[in-house]
Amino acid sequence: MLVSLFRQKAEALLWLGVLISMILSHPVMEGHLTLCPLALAGFHWCPGCGVGRSMILALHGQVNASIMMHPLGLPAIAVLSERIYELFSPLNIH
Repeated sequence: MLVSLFRQKAEALLWLGVLISMILSHPVMEGHLTLCPLALAGFHWCPGCGVGRSMILALHGQVNASIMMHPLGLPAIAVLSERIYELFSPLNIH
């Protein structure tokens, strides 16, 4: 039970850290860090590329630019926020 609780809180802190790092990031950077395997392989298009930058723009209040960058940025923030809430919820202890 203790291991399960630790894993839940660690996951919640990870996602919270991701959102906080996005808030602290500059909304538009050239030559940004990417973990996209297609971009790293030299491809210039990927269906998921731009979601992170879209999320950063939204977290900086630039909602229109966020939607233009990638339409799934706002839903991704909602999903992560819900997951963080779920993991920190006192009713979620197994």
